[in-house]
Amino acid sequence: MTNYKLPEELSKLIEEKSAAYKLTWMQSNVEQLKAITILVENKKIKPIVDLVYSLEDGDDAYEYLAQGKAKEKVVISLSFTFKKNVLIAVV
Repeated sequence: MTNYKLPEELSKLIEEKSAAYKLTWMQSNVEQLKAITILVENKKIKPIVDLVYSLEDGDDAYEYLAQGKAKEKVVISLSFTFKKNVLIAVV
């Protein structure tokens, strides 16, 4: 992904705020994911999500980020459902 270019509005915001942007790809690690699941289930950590967008609305998610409106994480989900009033996102 060396030729990836950020949307122009997002690039301007990063420059204006003297922010850094880093794209990170990582390999899932089953043991780490199990440990994180236990921490979330035991309420030791709480994921904070601003908004969840569907894959089809990914452009809207990037626009939302570019406008600087996001206060927490923005998730682009392949699918999501509600179970016992809890959002379950498969990313």
